[in-house]
Amino acid sequence: MMPVKSAEKLLSLAQKGLPVIFVNGVTETVRPFGITKTHKKTASLTPFLSEHDQALDSIISQIKRFPNVKETDEQSEVYTILKNWGVEPAAEFLKRDTHILTHVREDSGWLYIYTYNMKYTDTKPHTFTIRVSGEGRPYMLDCWNGNIEALAVFSCNNGHTSFELTLAPGEACICAVDLNDKTPVHIVETNAEVKIDENQNYLAQIDTSGEYKVIFSDGREINFDVEAPDDIELKVWYLESATTQHRLLFQRAGTISMAQFYKLDR
Repeated sequence: MMPVKSAEKLLSLAQKGLPVIFVNGVTETVRPFGITKTHKKTASLTPFLSEHDQALDSIISQIKRFPNVKETDEQSEVYTILKNWGVEPAAEFLKRDTHILTHVREDSGWLYIYTYNMKYTDTKPHTFTIRVSGEGRPYMLDCWNGNIEALAVFSCNNGHTSFELTLAPGEACICAVDLNDKTPVHIVETNAEVKIDENQNYLAQIDTSGEYKVIFSDGREINFDVEAPDDIELKVWYLESATTQHRLLFQRAGTISMAQFYKLDR
């Protein structure tokens, strides 16, 4: 459905060259529990009794005459049509993704990307690579405690910045890309978990024995083997307060995961 006033506004924008796509056959979720409605023909009905469908149809017919307007019955064609027009997304996935929703805003040289794993009934975390328009240094913003963490691994190519994220089911996060920070040398690929400490040093956290590799944006490569310490199994353990001298005894078994940290030269 489309109000006549909205159609008139769309007509004025199409006259100015705005790319417009009419997508038929879209199914809309109108209420929870799977109650949907399929719109066989987009923008063919008005939502108000005071308006007439014939008036809407006349305006839509005018819009569809412009060369910058397309109509399709296949939703899968929308991305290709936009790419052929030179319309690039502000944020996109390197692979097709049905888990993540994104919302993007730009302000004063910063690009903010809100990401949400909408598959909240899943049981495993979801890893994906997102690519945003513009080159810069990405950060992760913790919405709960306000912490800001620079991402150690990312790549900048052809006007885009790409980085990998992992979100638990139902988890959301905000990433920010500083488009004014053209970090000259950074890590673009690694099979280790790498963090940046408060002194801007790269630290590789290793908890599994094996061979590891780090590749920098200047082509330099670091390879190293690690014999990680074994995890510590706990059968009975307790916590003791240093201030109150209270001791809490836990009968439940547990495991302490051990890890080693390696400082990587830039």
